[in-house]
Amino acid sequence: MERYYFIVQNEQQSGPFAVEQLKGMPLTRDTKIWYQGLEGWKMIWELPELTEIQSLLHPLIGNSQWQPLEGASGVEKPEAPKTYLTEAILATILCCWPLGIPAIVNAAKVEGRYDRGDYEGAEEASHQAKQYMQYGFWAGLIIGVVYLLFIV
Repeated sequence: MERYYFIVQNEQQSGPFAVEQLKGMPLTRDTKIWYQGLEGWKMIWELPELTEIQSLLHPLIGNSQWQPLEGASGVEKPEAPKTYLTEAILATILCCWPLGIPAIVNAAKVEGRYDRGDYEGAEEASHQAKQYMQYGFWAGLIIGVVYLLFIV
């Protein structure tokens, strides 16, 4: 029995497609794919059973230089998310290091994930870095105020 796949490109779902049909489509590493029996949507490169199609994506996998798949038109690289590295370092030094260190770790992950083409992972790391940095800042501020009140 042949398996049929559904894809999401440009926030639009389409399908079903047979493997042969997928080979002729302008797929990128960010193309989400699903088939009946698969738990949730996956990125196309996460499915080992699609090695034939992954070979078409080869220029995008493991390459720090982003480029659209040959034949794909109108495909643009999304804007890089903010790393919050400077803010995380300042929060660590000036405020609260237990929350600042995870902020630095997540901030350091942003560029690497973005360069590999893992845009969702880069966004998530950026969001977590911002969260830890903000928590560290507010915790340091509250502790400072309480300390000041205790002294006075």
